Amino acid sequence: MPSSPSRKSRSPEKSTTADKMDAKDKLQLFSIFYEERATIPSILEQHISNLRKPRQASSPNAKQIQETAPVARLRSEQDGIDILEEVLLLRPATKGGIPCVERAAKPNLSAHFLPPATSFVAESLRLETPQPDHCFGYLPSKKARPARLKAPFTIEEENIINRFTLTTELYFPFLTAQWKSPAKGQTHHQAIPQGARDGSTIVNYLHQFYATARPTQAPSLVETCHFSATTDMRSIILWVHWREQDEDGNVSYHMEQVESGMLDKERDIKEIRAILRNLQDHALGDRLQGIKEMLPAFWEHFAKPGPVQTATVVSSSSGIDNIPMLHRPTPSSGTLEPVRKRRREEDKRIPEDEQ
Repeated sequence: MPSSPSRKSRSPEKSTTADKMDAKDKLQLFSIFYEERATIPSILEQHISNLRKPRQASSPNAKQIQETAPVARLRSEQDGIDILEEVLLLRPATKGGIPCVERAAKPNLSAHFLPPATSFVAESLRLETPQPDHCFGYLPSKKARPARLKAPFTIEEENIINRFTLTTELYFPFLTAQWKSPAKGQTHHQAIPQGARDGSTIVNYLHQFYATARPTQAPSLVETCHFSATTDMRSIILWVHWREQDEDGNVSYHMEQVESGMLDKERDIKEIRAILRNLQDHALGDRLQGIKEMLPAFWEHFAKPGPVQTATVVSSSSGIDNIPMLHRPTPSSGTLEPVRKRRREEDKRIPEDEQ
């Protein structure tokens, strides 16, 4: 009998991405954990408690959200977002909202700041580029000037930030969001791991910024934490993200729930909106002041002589920019005048009942 054709055994398929893995297993390879009932550190609990404080006036948007949410969840994801985005989350300065706040839709965050793999199993794998559906941060002057708006940073401060940037769309994000449409069979189940990836990237970026500016003192959890939202247009969940390091130096990133609510319950939405508006106040107050005060020290340590390194930042609107991550100072750029403390301009803020 003729011999049967020999069968060569196939080697396991190799891939540089982890897209075929379960989302939770994939993120675990990078020490990113979500919904594991991790204990939120006490200093963060106190910070969250401050964000829960009631406002002098409750949000007038709550009633509108209650009425429009049933319409939004029957639409596609983008159509639903268009209906709810400004009344549910925050309104940027360019849309008549609070000064100095910018919102970017689907910005690609620099993969340079994704947490590195912590398991040898993941050495050949990579996470997808972090891309929140919405990202809120500080308004760059390049967008503020044409619109005659106030920018929170001076040109000299922006020159520093632009050498160490997470996205070209805005500065130092403080809130991100992932939206899903139930009309397309999508739920929080898909949104949460995406939010965990985005949040850990931002936390890592903030940690590197403060660790560079203040190398003799560890960054605080409040300085480096991040907040995010996931919504399926029926409900919304607010999350806190933070970084931990154990006694052996092992770093992990966590995402746990802060609050949740149904979009057709006015009381729930008032509580969610109060937290978001308090978060915005904190971002424009103590957080912004702290960042501005750190910028001179950051540049002093960041610009020390050494090899030039480059990280690739992909912008959703401007393609790929190669941004030097380390720069040797010239005689004229080796020093920086102290950054003046930010003065709050309460008269430029819109009335609370219009937010």
